[in-house]
Amino acid sequence: MLIGAFDSPWTLRTAGQLRFTFRKESEHDIGMVLDRQHPKNTDWKLTNYWPNWDIPIDYAIVSRMLDPATDSTFRTLSDRDHRAMAGLSMGGMQTLQFTLNHLDLFSYIGGFSGAGGMLVLGNRKLDPKTDYNGVFADPASFAKKVHLLWLGVGTVEPERMRAGLQRLHASLDEAKIQHVSYESPGTDHEWQTWRRDLKDFAPRLF
Repeated sequence: MLIGAFDSPWTLRTAGQLRFTFRKESEHDIGMVLDRQHPKNTDWKLTNYWPNWDIPIDYAIVSRMLDPATDSTFRTLSDRDHRAMAGLSMGGMQTLQFTLNHLDLFSYIGGFSGAGGMLVLGNRKLDPKTDYNGVFADPASFAKKVHLLWLGVGTVEPERMRAGLQRLHASLDEAKIQHVSYESPGTDHEWQTWRRDLKDFAPRLF
């Protein structure tokens, strides 16, 4: 499953044509999110580019990971203890937003060069009692629900992003939130960083 990218030369070179794409209304506005498997579905809409997106909560599950067809087509374990989500760049930001609002559905979470969103790009520490609706307020309870919270970044990524992720890592440590923080040596905001991220992240699942 790939989120946060849709059709673009950046992703097509790796993933081929994706199931979901945008129908752009103008250079700076986005209308429909189109599903090639269900072209008549027009329920999902985005307005403006990040960080001003208006994202319906159900758009969190745009992957259709929870579609019954997935479990009927593939050999899956469909409970939350066997469900993970990870994303790179903007997809990493979305992954944290989505999964931390749906801990009834996900127990493995990965952010590759993008976790934290405006918390990372801003200049403040995590407030475990209020950020992400307070999911970090009780470390013991969080540890029981989330088997893996994984954050990664390249050592030569843009300084603002790297410093923000390091600050998020330090804030999680201070709040006693169990997590993994990884730095890819000598790589930028690029595929080599995310290949290394995946290599470290994947063996920790399930």
